[in-house]
Amino acid sequence: MTTPVRPAIAVHGGAGSLDDPGTSGGAPAGPRVEGARRAAEAGWRVLLAGGSAVDAVVAAVVVLEDDPTFNAGTGATLTAAGDAELDASLMDGTTLAAGAVASVKDVRNPILLARAVMERSGHVLLVGDGASAFAREVGMASYSNELLVTPQQRARFERAREVRIAARGGGTVGAVARDVRGHLAAATSTGGTFLKRAGRVGDSPLIGAGPTPTTPGPRCRPPGRGSASSR
Repeated sequence: MTTPVRPAIAVHGGAGSLDDPGTSGGAPAGPRVEGARRAAEAGWRVLLAGGSAVDAVVAAVVVLEDDPTFNAGTGATLTAAGDAELDASLMDGTTLAAGAVASVKDVRNPILLARAVMERSGHVLLVGDGASAFAREVGMASYSNELLVTPQQRARFERAREVRIAARGGGTVGAVARDVRGHLAAATSTGGTFLKRAGRVGDSPLIGAGPTPTTPGPRCRPPGRGSASSR
């Protein structure tokens, strides 16, 4: 009989420029800390109920995606075209199953779509229109891109367009967990870099560059410049 182990979860809310209120790193500390706490609590409740590490990290990242404080899901940074393009990935450290999506524009919670890719597609990574078509296939309703764009991010985009600034870093949220069976999982989600070229994909949805919940040393990718991490 396997002896239960102590469950654990860690959540991060991403990096960003501390002098830029449009990035996750630039928001007031209080909302960021509270948002990360809510995400951790959501995942912890899953673990205490005996749920899997995969369930826990997905629950945590959904909370972060729905919180406009963070650069993921609602409130994500905008591309040079002025819309949100979302990336997410998930990996089960026990089976090494993984799923990811990139350049998704019409899904509220890309981490849920990444899980569907892992469990139901037979593939690892789906991108753009193909990911959107798969979302409809598995019953995820189309979600207007404008609902992902917060007034803060729209105003930030308009200011940047006036002065023509270069693309900037944003932040990637993530979670890593261990359940009572000792199984590990990790998940990440991001809007990518601010003013990125449409279709740009960083490291967050790339398994190995993004989440790697293996033993020893599980991790969800550290926030920062994803293209450099991919190399």
